[in-house]
Amino acid sequence: MWTAETTSYPREVAEHALAHQLPDAVERAYQRGSQFAKRTGLMTDWSVYCATTQIDAIVKPIRGSAESSKMN
Repeated sequence: MWTAETTSYPREVAEHALAHQLPDAVERAYQRGSQFAKRTGLMTDWSVYCATTQIDAIVKPIRGSAESSKMN
């Protein structure tokens, strides 16, 4: 995960940004806030990363998906 490998944002901020629900009910009870300001910083850093990173990748369709069946 990009946040864990390249940033110092806490895991909880990344989970909130991805709209994941915390697995532990007790932890969820204490995490009532949205961490909006921290998520805003995370999304800004992510956009900078995406805009400046060159990735040489070949994207192939997944077999059996609706899009790939339209291509054939």
